[in-house]
Amino acid sequence: MKYTILFCLLFLSIHMFGQFKSVESINPDTLMEETQLMNDDPDRLDMIWWIPREYWVAVNASDPTTSPEDIKDLIDMLEGYELFAIIKGSINSFGGVNFSSPQETFSSFKATYKDTPLTIISEDEVPSNLKLVFNIMKPIMQNILGPMGENMNFVVAEKQESSSVIPIDIFGSEILSLNLGDYSQTIQFPLNSVLKEKICPKGAQRFSGKWNYCPFHGSTLEAEK
Repeated sequence: MKYTILFCLLFLSIHMFGQFKSVESINPDTLMEETQLMNDDPDRLDMIWWIPREYWVAVNASDPTTSPEDIKDLIDMLEGYELFAIIKGSINSFGGVNFSSPQETFSSFKATYKDTPLTIISEDEVPSNLKLVFNIMKPIMQNILGPMGENMNFVVAEKQESSSVIPIDIFGSEILSLNLGDYSQTIQFPLNSVLKEKICPKGAQRFSGKWNYCPFHGSTLEAEK
């Protein structure tokens, strides 16, 4: 009974968010883990990676091989757009992957934020400066992921004058719904990676900034200093 009450308190408090980190202090690997979604169907290889603009700032802050001016230029380029990288394929009987064509992959992708479908633009409509970014990223993805990287498709959603759903707010409290054919997943904001961790005063264990109570001791968690 005691632990039931504690876990009820834990989940009742999950929406009472803690303090936010600065974008520069966000761990880019943790941010990627939360925004890169994979289908757990053993017969499928479906991946959706929403690449928030904050990711580039966090990467630069953790490994500043790129100048702040270059990052600013990239963020300016992304103004009014959201970027996604997607892979769609099926596992064949030999354990290999049959990748879907870019056209099929592109047409099967949908994204909804604040209950509003995002406007996905065709490759011809993508600004030339963003295409340049893709041309830089694609060989990097190929070197890292091999065939998966070669079959990664970049998709761009464009802000509409009548809508305020772009930019997506990683510090907000909305839901981003993503679909790639039959595969669907959601991202609930705010992300764990943008919240400062909290510490149990009894066990000194660190927990998500979304939690207010330690699930083991029932103690009120304290903000990490």
